[in-house]
Amino acid sequence: MANALQVEFLQAGLIDSNGDALAGGKVYTYEAGTTNNKACWTAADKSVAATNPVMLDANGVAIIYADGNYKFVVKTAADVTVYTWDNIYFGIPADSNKVVQSKTADYTAASTDDVILVNATSGSVTISLPASGSNEGKEYLIIKTDASANTVTVDPNGAETINGDSTIVLGGQYQALEIVSDGSNWLDKFTLLDEDDMSSDSDARGATQQSIKAYVDSGTVTMTNKTLTDPVLNGDLSGTAFLDEDDLATDSATKTASQQSIKAYVSRKYPRGFISGLTPSWTSTSQITFAGGSLDINGDIYDLDSATAITFSPGSNEIHYVMVDESADPATALAAGQFSSTTTAPTWDDDKSAWMDAGADKRCIAWFTTDGSSNIEEFYVSGGDYKYKDHPVDLSTGSPATTATALPLTAPNFGRMSVSVFGSVTKGGATSFLRARNGDSSETLNFVDSGLALTDVSGGIGIGEREYTTDTSQQIDYEATSGATVKIKTTRIAIPTGLAR
Repeated sequence: MANALQVEFLQAGLIDSNGDALAGGKVYTYEAGTTNNKACWTAADKSVAATNPVMLDANGVAIIYADGNYKFVVKTAADVTVYTWDNIYFGIPADSNKVVQSKTADYTAASTDDVILVNATSGSVTISLPASGSNEGKEYLIIKTDASANTVTVDPNGAETINGDSTIVLGGQYQALEIVSDGSNWLDKFTLLDEDDMSSDSDARGATQQSIKAYVDSGTVTMTNKTLTDPVLNGDLSGTAFLDEDDLATDSATKTASQQSIKAYVSRKYPRGFISGLTPSWTSTSQITFAGGSLDINGDIYDLDSATAITFSPGSNEIHYVMVDESADPATALAAGQFSSTTTAPTWDDDKSAWMDAGADKRCIAWFTTDGSSNIEEFYVSGGDYKYKDHPVDLSTGSPATTATALPLTAPNFGRMSVSVFGSVTKGGATSFLRARNGDSSETLNFVDSGLALTDVSGGIGIGEREYTTDTSQQIDYEATSGATVKIKTTRIAIPTGLAR
C-alpha cells in the first residue's frame, strides 16, 4: 500500500482575509468535484484517520496526509467559507510504479528508488545520493517523518551539490526534499527549511512558519534596503546609525542625532539670553512695531518672521515693560498675542541670561513710558541706546535743593543705568549754579564743558548735557543755588544686558 503524502500548504499555515493566522479554522476534505467526504490521515502510513473537518491550531496549521484527488473547503471557526480548492492531487500515480523506501539508518539511494521515508528517532541519518552524471533526469522525494531533534542529511556524490550546497539537512518533522538531476548536480524542486536563525540564507527555498516566527521573535532582524511604512518605535534607540554628539562632528547625511545632542548643539550656536533683531520703534501713541528677529527663552529659540505692530493699553505717567511669553510652540512663529506689557519690573536671571518676570516664563525685550494722557511717549532705538524724542521732565522747580538731593529719573528699573541727562538753570541771584552727581556720590559731574560748577550766570541761562550712572534705584543727586530755576530731563538710556540689539 502506497504511503499518503503530507498536505504541505496546511503545514505552512493558512491565513484569513486580514492576513492573520486562521486560528481554529476548519478544513473539510471531499472527493474531487463532489461533496462526498474523503479521508485524510495523521501519519503517512494511513494508520490513523484524521477528523473531518481537520481543525487548524492557533497558527492556522494542521499536519495531515492525503492520497489521491481532493476538494478542500476551508472555513473559519464560525463556519464562514474562506477558500475552496478542487482537483488537488496527492500521491504517486498507480501506473508509475514508484519505489518507496522506509529507512531508520544511513542509506545510499538506489537509482531505482523514488521516495525515501526516513525515521530518525534512533539517531541522525544520512541519505547518500548516487552520481548525478549517470542519473540525469532522476528524481527523489526524501521526507523526515519523525518529530525527534535528530536530523536527516542528504549528501550528494563526491563534489556534487544540491542547488550549490554540499549537503541539505532536514530538521523538522515532515520536512521534505524533492530533487532532480541535471546530469552534473542535483536541483532542489522545492524545500521548506526549518531554521530558527535562517542561517542558510537561501534564495531558492521556502521557510516554515515556525522558523519565520522564531526568527522575528528573536529580537534581531537584519533588513537591508527595506521600507518601513508608518513604523512605531518604542523604547531607546541604539546602534551605529544613532549618534549622540553635542558638536554634531560627524556631520552625517545618513545617520540620526539624539534629542539631547541637537539641543546641546543649538544651545552652543544660540547661547542662553540670545536675542537678534526685534528692535522696537515707536509707531503711534498706542503702538510699537518690533522688527523681525529671534530670541532665546528658557533654552528655546523663538522667531518673529517679520516686522509686527503691537497695540498696548497703558495708564498715564507709567513705565511699562514689554514681555514675550514662551507658552507657544517654538516651531511656530511668534504671534502678536505673545506680546504684553506690565508695570512690574522684571528681575535678572543668571541661568537664563535675561530679564524675566516672576514666573520665569516671560522675557522682557523693551520698555516704554507714557505721558499724562496715557500716550506712549515717542522714542527711537539707535545701536545700544534708547532715546526720547520729547524729553521726559524729571525735575522743574524754582525752589531747588541747595544740598545734594536724590532725584529719581524717568528710567526703567534695570538696576544701575547709564543715562544722559539734560539740565538747565536760570540765574536766581548774583551767582547761580547747578550740580548733579551720580548716586554713589563718588564723583561730581556738572552741566558745563569744563566739569566745574555752572557759576556766575549774570542774567543768563546755563545749559548742559552729561553722562551719568544712576544708583540701583535709577537716581542721581542734584543741587543748585537758592532762587535758581532748574529743569532736568532724561534724554538717553543705555539698553541693559539681556536686551542688547
